[in-house]
Amino acid sequence: PHGMLEGIAIASIATQCDVAYIFIRGEYHRQAKVLERALHEAYANGVFGQGGIFGSRHKLECYVHRGAGAYICGEETGLLEALEGKRGWPRNKPPFPAIAGAFAKPTVINNVETLQCVPLILEKGPDWFKSMGTKSSPGPKLYGMSGHVNRPDVYEHELGITLQQSIDLAGGMKGGRHKGTICGGISMGVLGPDQLDIKLDFDDVRFRGGCLGLGTAGMIVMNEHTDMVLALRNCVRFYAHESCGQCTPCREGSAWMRKILDRIVDGMGRPQDVEMLMELEKTMGIMPGTTICGLADGTSWATRTFINKYYDEFAARCPEPAAVTSQQKSTSLPVFSRGRMNVLTPMGSNTR
Repeated sequence: PHGMLEGIAIASIATQCDVAYIFIRGEYHRQAKVLERALHEAYANGVFGQGGIFGSRHKLECYVHRGAGAYICGEETGLLEALEGKRGWPRNKPPFPAIAGAFAKPTVINNVETLQCVPLILEKGPDWFKSMGTKSSPGPKLYGMSGHVNRPDVYEHELGITLQQSIDLAGGMKGGRHKGTICGGISMGVLGPDQLDIKLDFDDVRFRGGCLGLGTAGMIVMNEHTDMVLALRNCVRFYAHESCGQCTPCREGSAWMRKILDRIVDGMGRPQDVEMLMELEKTMGIMPGTTICGLADGTSWATRTFINKYYDEFAARCPEPAAVTSQQKSTSLPVFSRGRMNVLTPMGSNTR
């Protein structure tokens, strides 16, 4: 992590800030220890502290702050709230962090991978950096390969390699042919079996791949034996659990999606369920600016891409009933309690 620490020091000079925080997820115990050891070494060698950066007039204090594991703290203002010791809920904007961020001070927030590139660009020059990747997405990228690959790990390569090349880096497919890959985290969506030639950069994944973007390049590769309905259910259950609950489209939409997908996975899918999921994702994702952060958009994109690319698999789990009894015709009525959605079923009904 010393390259990242050097990037933080350089960025602090550029922005004239005197305090830096490195926010790391609470589950990353080993990584936090490695980072803290590197930070102590940087202090010992004059990078940080009141003596100034390498004896210069600019002084910078740097701290490691460990979160409590909430996914929503990946949103920059949720991160700031957690850093201040509050519940990690995203803030309404404006004001933006550059105006009033941590402790009401102007704050610059960057991904650590961005800061890692700063000293390399200064040392080797922008032309060296742009010699890698594509014209619109230059530079290197860390690809986190997991799922059905033979060698799951983090691989560094230039931006713009194809999905097939990234799978080859990880030793190829494990247990069967390629069926789909979640690219850049589940918020970005899924690339289908016929999209192995998609370039992993910030444009091709979006415009040709039909996903929200490349995101973090954290890839989950799935083989032909993967149940895509179950995969989406796992994604949506995660979102419903991690929603902070401030915004109605996210809070209620993810809860409804979870209930519908639970029913489908349990073998009780109804013909209208797939269309209902599509209607919910449109409602959650088609109204930008109606939620404080992008969690609702992430849920929407994941649902949209899974159903669009594996529609037949979802439809097969929601068949037309052979016969409908009067008891089965009973409808479930949505009710709301303490900001959460419940389902009230008429007495005597077995409807789930």
